[in-house]
Amino acid sequence: MISQLQRCTHGLDGTKTNKKQITGNLNELFRELADAKLEIAVLKDLLKKNEPALAEKLEVAESYIKKGHPVQKIIKYTSIANSTWYQRDKHIKEYGRHKNPGRPIPGFTINPDGSVIPDELIISALVNYRNRK
Repeated sequence: MISQLQRCTHGLDGTKTNKKQITGNLNELFRELADAKLEIAVLKDLLKKNEPALAEKLEVAESYIKKGHPVQKIIKYTSIANSTWYQRDKHIKEYGRHKNPGRPIPGFTINPDGSVIPDELIISALVNYRNRK
């Protein structure tokens, strides 16, 4: 019978394993355990919603991704297609709340001849033109 110590330092087949292999195996098991716990937490949140629609799945996924969890794992656990997630992300960037403000407005216009005209002058000319009608 193999003692407890021998089980820790020897493989199942009785061959001796080194400390690096044991540490590597332990680290891999801890990662797998963390992934399993994350998957269970995501699935519990989805179970709270009876027959979750796509919008609810996206909401759950977004909440976990905002907490810092990897996007690929979360969309896998919520059964969202990659294309659906990234198309939604693209849509938000183009039309939604996360829009990039772009570069600041300079406050002047340069004519083709190279002369600089302040925006206030252009605005006042447009206002005067509009008031004439």
